[in-house]
Amino acid sequence: MYPQQPAGWVYPPAHFGGSRNRISRRGKAFGILFVVVLGIAILSWAVDTPPEQRDQFNHKLRLKPPPDYDLDTDTVDSSAYSCDQGVNSCMVVYTYGDYDAKELASINRSLLSDFGESGGEATATSMQFADGGSMKSTGMSYCFATKDHLFHTLSTMSLNKAQLLGTIDYSSSYGENHCYIVLYEG
Repeated sequence: MYPQQPAGWVYPPAHFGGSRNRISRRGKAFGILFVVVLGIAILSWAVDTPPEQRDQFNHKLRLKPPPDYDLDTDTVDSSAYSCDQGVNSCMVVYTYGDYDAKELASINRSLLSDFGESGGEATATSMQFADGGSMKSTGMSYCFATKDHLFHTLSTMSLNKAQLLGTIDYSSSYGENHCYIVLYEG
């Protein structure tokens, strides 16, 4: 049945060759799966925040003095008012007129300066703007002390819908500060 072999030669069991093929196929499958998962991870990292979006935060906004507004003082205490995840201070601001994004950003700067003067530190702040007469939402802004916190909290899709992205400077009891602002109208 078997051809003549030297003395002491033993044929491997019949299933040994099949087992080796299975191990080889599994190894190849896991290797391919690893490459695919690694590729998806790298692609999602690269696509997550386009460089042009990050670059938009490198320009400082030149803002005029703020238009008329009122702060809803009940919302200043964030422990009594729930903020979005990743935001540690949130406020409701009533506006009186049809303000554009830069005017809303100037209200941000003014309130951040006032907040800083009272001893608060704005690391992640949101402001909901509402028309003082109709209470209709007129905009929303987020201001973060770091870009990383901003990109971690807000999604890329969310940033694509923003009307204004940039950096604003403001004064506080801590000295000169800045924040990265994202502003949505309407």
